[in-house]
Formats: sequence, structure tokens, C-alpha cells
Amino acid sequence: MENNKEFLGVEPVGRLLFRLSVPTVAAQLINMLYNIIDRIYSRITYLCGKSAFLLLMCFQSCIFNRD
Repeated sequence: MENNKEFLGVEPVGRLLFRLSVPTVAAQLINMLYNIIDRIYSRITYLCGKSAFLLLMCFQSCIFNRD
């Protein structure tokens, strides 16, 4: 945006709302997408970590409990 804030008092309100709201809405959409993707990846890593731990415990019991 311009360093001169004079346009705030000169331009019509509708144009000002559109001009100033577009960056805000874009930032909120980007933040929403980031949170959705972060939640998906954190859930995948949680499930994979849990599965890997269970497999490790299974192999450990198979290896160390030989009779």
C-alpha cells in the first residue's frame, strides 16, 4: 500500500472495504489451510509412531523370548 494515507478519506467506502479486506481474507485462508494440513500430518505421524512402537514391541518379544 501507499505510505500516503490520504486515500482513506477520499475513496468511496465500498472500494476501501474491498481494498483493505482482500489481504486480510487471504491471510485467514492461508492460516486455515496451514492448520488443516498441520492437523493431517500430525495425525499421520501420531498413528505411524504408535504403529512403529507396537511393531517394535512385537519384534522385541519375539527376539528376546526364545525358548
